[in-house]
Parts: sequence; C-alpha cells; structure tokens
Amino acid sequence: MHRLDYPINVKRLWSKEINNNPPDRKTITSLMHKFEQTGSVLNIDPPGRPVSVTDQATKDEVSSILKKEPQTSIRRMSTDSNISMASVRRMYKSMGFKPYVPRLIHELNEDDFDRRLEYCDTFLSLLEDDSDLIYRVI
Repeated sequence: MHRLDYPINVKRLWSKEINNNPPDRKTITSLMHKFEQTGSVLNIDPPGRPVSVTDQATKDEVSSILKKEPQTSIRRMSTDSNISMASVRRMYKSMGFKPYVPRLIHELNEDDFDRRLEYCDTFLSLLEDDSDLIYRVI
C-alpha cells in the first residue's frame, strides 16, 4: 500500500493505475495543500476580476429607465447612468433585449412562384411598350 502523503507516491500510483503521464509534482502538491485547507480541490472564487457594476441594484435602475423610455439606446443609457457601454450592453443582453429590431420573415407559399413569373411577364411586356419605364420606376 502506497502512502499518498508524498507527491512522488501519487505520481507512481497514477502511472501504475491510469497508464498515462501523471501531473507535475508542483500540481500534485498544490492540490494536496488546497484539499487540506478547504476539503475540496475545486476553486472557491471564480477566476478573473469581480463584476461590480452589473449588480442587481444597477440592473433595477437600468430596467426602470427602460420602462419609462423603451427606445433608449445603449449610448444614451451609458451617458445617463454613468456606466460603460459594455456594461450596459451586458445588462441589456441579460434582460433579453436585442441590439436590433426583430423582423417577421414570411415563408414562400406554393403559388408564389407563379405570381413572380406572372409579374415578370407583365413587367417585360410593359418594358417592350415603353423603354423609359425603368427610369420612372425608381
């Protein structure tokens, strides 16, 4: 039985049981210390800088402004509330807003091909009668 108090023993057991390259000794030592201190090898704090601007109070403020003026742009909201545009964009996204106006797209029906063909024939016959028609359409 191996004593797993030492990183070298962990490396040997790893190689024997798992059959691939074991982690580095420093990695094993770091994980052992983390487990002794916290009881887990998971990271407690998420990595990176903490987000301070997009807290719930700020989201509520932005939401109340949007309820009063729903057409407020990201730039205007940024200057009015003294928050960066990137933070306002993140808040808009988390609230479900889009940076564009959604449009409805109609699907083509079976008789649309016939209608288009009929329109083309009609327009071509009108062009044969009056060659200047194309300049008056636009």
